[in-house]
Amino acid sequence: MATFRYPRAMLDLRNRLARVTSGSQYLPEIDGLRFLAIMPVVALHAASFLYLFKFQTRHLPRDWGEKSGSLFLWVISTGWMGVPIFFVISGFILGLPFAQHRLAGGPEPALRRYYLRRLTRIEPPYLVALSAYWLLGPVTLGWTQNYLAGLVYLHVLTFASLNPVLIVSWSLEIEVIFYALAPWLAGIFRIGPNALRWAITAGAILLYGYTIPPKLLQAGSVRLANTLPAFLQYFVAGLLVADLYASGVIRRVSSYLWDLLGGAALIAVFAMAGQNGWRYRWLGPACIALMMVAAFRGAWFNRFLRLPPISIIGGMCYSIYLFHIAVVGSTAKILFPLFPKAWSFDKMMVAALAIQVPLTLAISAVLFVWVEKPFMNGAGSRYLEGLLDRQQAPLPSLSRLSR
Repeated sequence: MATFRYPRAMLDLRNRLARVTSGSQYLPEIDGLRFLAIMPVVALHAASFLYLFKFQTRHLPRDWGEKSGSLFLWVISTGWMGVPIFFVISGFILGLPFAQHRLAGGPEPALRRYYLRRLTRIEPPYLVALSAYWLLGPVTLGWTQNYLAGLVYLHVLTFASLNPVLIVSWSLEIEVIFYALAPWLAGIFRIGPNALRWAITAGAILLYGYTIPPKLLQAGSVRLANTLPAFLQYFVAGLLVADLYASGVIRRVSSYLWDLLGGAALIAVFAMAGQNGWRYRWLGPACIALMMVAAFRGAWFNRFLRLPPISIIGGMCYSIYLFHIAVVGSTAKILFPLFPKAWSFDKMMVAALAIQVPLTLAISAVLFVWVEKPFMNGAGSRYLEGLLDRQQAPLPSLSRLSR
């Protein structure tokens, strides 16, 4: 039987849009999970802008999806849960080298390389996006102080509000703090034996998520609700998955049972998010961790996540996250007057998504190639790492810090 061959043009496009990693280990399942995280976020923000234009309001009600009476809109309104999925993935990715060193005899991560990699990989695209929103925004002069606070990832802590220059930057401020703390949090991998360590980690995730974040939310402070303490349990859940992976518990086994478990976990994550209750802070990390395990152990779930279009789009998630607000915001303003007034909000939303999602992906793909990919272990990152490496004093290794 003849095998299908991609046309050369498709292969060239696939190679241009493919993620570049700093190491030899690439897990397409993780990019597939990133796809599942970023697409609900895009859909949510597209719906949010359309809602604001249709109902002539400046504020989106927190429970607008629940009270809409539409299952479709209710599902769309839970899309913010994609961000905690990103947090769990970050815990896994950053914790994996440390787990493999402690548990599988892998090379010891060098802290100099770790921090330089975080700086040169994350900072340039963020700086470009933040500056572009500031320079092209409607009230540039009024946003100067917000822009400056955003440059150092301190807007939420400084102003106790989301950054109007780049509204999604609140999650990046949380990520940056975790990046700084991850090598120390990875000290949990030193605990043995395995069963004891897993029990301690799982217990800490559940106990912390049950107690601390709900109290921070009840306080009603944006500063408390949108900083690392309110989401730490998600990152630690990622560390637990990294532990299981490095210990050999997680492997590709093509199990249909794990397909069912992964699908149930995914549904549970967004169902709990739609309730706006405390359960997503408590049980959400466990459900996302279960979904990540199913990504490797499942049969159809694993194949879906490894599909090139899915993993490639997931690999561009950082560019999509940074720039989708500009695309869906501007197109919603153009599209809304074109829709018949007799249309329901559901019908408007479907029509808008059919236009906005492909357009967002296309524009983000261009920006990914131009802005982000050069810093994914490319010429841009190598230049910055060389420049910073010449100016900084040596950092100690992880083993020296732990003595």
